[in-house]
Amino acid sequence: MDSTEGVRRAPHAESSESGYDPLIEACATVFKLGGADYLAHFGNGLFNFSLSRDLAASADAASAYELSSRQLVILAERYDRLLQSLRMGDLIRIVVAAPDRALVCCRIRPGQYLVGVSASADVLDRRVCEAATATRAIYHLPDEMMGGQLDLPLDDEPTPGVLLHREGDPPESFVRHVNAQDLHYAGCFHETGPPAVVDAFPDLGKWFSNTARETRRELVEQLGGMLRQELAHLCHALRLVMTGSVERLVLDVQEGALFVLAPPGGGDGLLLGLTFDQYEVNRAERRLRLLLGTC
Repeated sequence: MDSTEGVRRAPHAESSESGYDPLIEACATVFKLGGADYLAHFGNGLFNFSLSRDLAASADAASAYELSSRQLVILAERYDRLLQSLRMGDLIRIVVAAPDRALVCCRIRPGQYLVGVSASADVLDRRVCEAATATRAIYHLPDEMMGGQLDLPLDDEPTPGVLLHREGDPPESFVRHVNAQDLHYAGCFHETGPPAVVDAFPDLGKWFSNTARETRRELVEQLGGMLRQELAHLCHALRLVMTGSVERLVLDVQEGALFVLAPPGGGDGLLLGLTFDQYEVNRAERRLRLLLGTC
């Protein structure tokens, strides 16, 4: 594929004087590697340009992908405001995955986003992060390590002797996997009753210089109580391209990430995970996935 083949521009982005050519070139270089069916750039809520292939290239599909991507940008800005109380930095990446479709949204800089759509989340996630990082470089902005360091090994006991805090009646598997290195919090949230939680906050002093441990616990519990409704809201907002229920939501901030995993088949228990370490985001989510089905 030619580096600018399959590009659709908004009218204001058509001329070379608009300044979008370097952004399109950077995105196209990543897009041609595969993994994304659609990749769109938005600024201040406006569509600027997109790249598409296969089914996403038809007029009807392109319209549906653009509308859904715009909806995800709107939600990203809403979630960013929602997460500010955690004092973990700005929201830089969202992953929304259902059995039939995945969308990834990465912030390039305030008000400027890339959104990718594909049938599979993992390669799409990597490509959108790569495109966002390449686009940030055009503005001489540093790599924010969206998604964390990839392919780190999962140690059986990364932090032996870690001090854990427990609430409710968490599964023993939570106690085995929550640690002071990557997965700092795991919680099981049901529609009724209090959550069952394990966290390693007692051993994480350096991450609590700006917020008390109990304050963060309360804030995360409040978010956990809201997330079931948010998954339903996502299904509705993205219904033009995603027909299945959302089974995975990642809210990646500058200092770590919040993960939500829903059981396949629409079970009651939501699995919530948290890390404060941006380097460990990928490994923390992989460790949390080991707990799916125990909630």
